[in-house]
Amino acid sequence: MGGVDLRVLGPFEVRVGGEPRDVGGPRLRALLAVLAAEAGRVVSVPALGRALWGEQAPAHADRTVRTYLSRLRGTVDSGVLRTRSPGYVLHLPPSALDATRFEQLAAEGRRALAAGEPAAARGQLAGALALWRGGAYEEFADVETLAAEGMRLDRLRHNAVQDRIDADLATGEDTGLIAELETLTAAFPGHERLWAQLMTALYRAGRQGDALEAFRRARHGLITASGVEPSPVLAQVHRRVLAHDPALLAVRAEAVVTVQDDALAAGEHALLEDGDLRTGREHFETAYVRAERTGDADTLARAALGLGGVWVHEHRTCAASASLLTRVRYALERVDPGSSLGHRLQARLAAELDYEAGTHERILAVAGRTRAAGDPVAHAEALSLAHH
Repeated sequence: MGGVDLRVLGPFEVRVGGEPRDVGGPRLRALLAVLAAEAGRVVSVPALGRALWGEQAPAHADRTVRTYLSRLRGTVDSGVLRTRSPGYVLHLPPSALDATRFEQLAAEGRRALAAGEPAAARGQLAGALALWRGGAYEEFADVETLAAEGMRLDRLRHNAVQDRIDADLATGEDTGLIAELETLTAAFPGHERLWAQLMTALYRAGRQGDALEAFRRARHGLITASGVEPSPVLAQVHRRVLAHDPALLAVRAEAVVTVQDDALAAGEHALLEDGDLRTGREHFETAYVRAERTGDADTLARAALGLGGVWVHEHRTCAASASLLTRVRYALERVDPGSSLGHRLQARLAAELDYEAGTHERILAVAGRTRAAGDPVAHAEALSLAHH
C-alpha cells in the first residue's frame, strides 16, 4: 500500500515509507483527513464538498473535489485513494492510522482489566495513550465531521486514562496517581469514577482525612451543578474509607462492564461513571431493542431513560428527540405509573416537552408528585431536570 501512515492524534501527519510527506494546502489536508476518519468507508463527492465548504459550497464543487483527489493521488499513493461509487475511499490497513491503533489497544486493555489481568491491561493502555501527541484532528476544528470525530476520540482517551488508573491501582502502582487525579478531578468535576479513584489513592497513602475531604468536594460539586447526590458507587467508597475497610487497600482489578455482558449496565457505566454520552447511547440503543423484542418492561424503561442522557435535549437532532419522546411514552405504557421507573419516565417526558415549549409547568408538577410519593431517586432526577 505504499507504506502510507497517517497520524491524527495531534498535528496531522502523513508519512510515506517512513518519511514525512507534504500533501499540500489546508483543503487537501482536510480532504485526506475526512477520508481517514471514515476508516475505509466510501464517502460521496457531495459529502466531501460539504466537509470542505459547509453548506456554502461553490459552483462546480464536485469537480474541484475530484481535482483535489487527483492531486492527492500524485502526492501520496495512487493505490491508496480509490474511486468507489458514489465517491472515494481511503484503502489502508487499520494499522496505518494511529487512531485505529489507539482504539484497538484501548479495547484490549479494557478487556484485560475486566478479565482480572491488570498488569497486561496497564501495558496495553499505556501503549494506547502514548500514541497521542495533542488533540485528535486538532487542526480541523472548522470541519464539522472531523470536529465530531475528534470529540469522540477525546472521550475514548479520557476513558482509557481512567482504565489505566484502575490498572495502576490494581497492580499497586500508586506513586504519582494522587497528583494526576487531583488534576483530572479539577478538569472533570462531574466524573465520579475519578473521585472514587482519588479517594482510594489517598486512603492507600494513609491520608484518610484527605480522602473524606475529596468526597465532600465531589458531593458539593454534584449538588451545586446538578442537584443530585453522589452515585452508589462513590458513596460505597466513602463508606469503606469511614469503616477502614481493608478491602480498599487490596490490590485487585475492578470489573469493567462490556456490551457483550450487559448492554444496559454498559450504558449506565459509560453515561454515569465515564461521562461518555455517545458510547452510553450506543449501549442503551442495543438494550432498548433487545428489551422490546423480549418484552422486558423494566429494561425497556431504563434504556429509554438512558437514551435521554443526563440533561434535557442533550446533543440530539430533531429526529432523535422525536424518537426519544416516542420511546419514553411507549415505556410508560408498560410500567406501573406509580413505580419509581414510572415517576422517572414521567419526569423525563415532562422536562423534554417543557424544553420544546419554553415552559416549566409540567416538570414542576412532576417534581411535586415525586416529593409527595417519597421517591428520592425520581425526585432527585425531577429536580435536576427542572434545574436545567
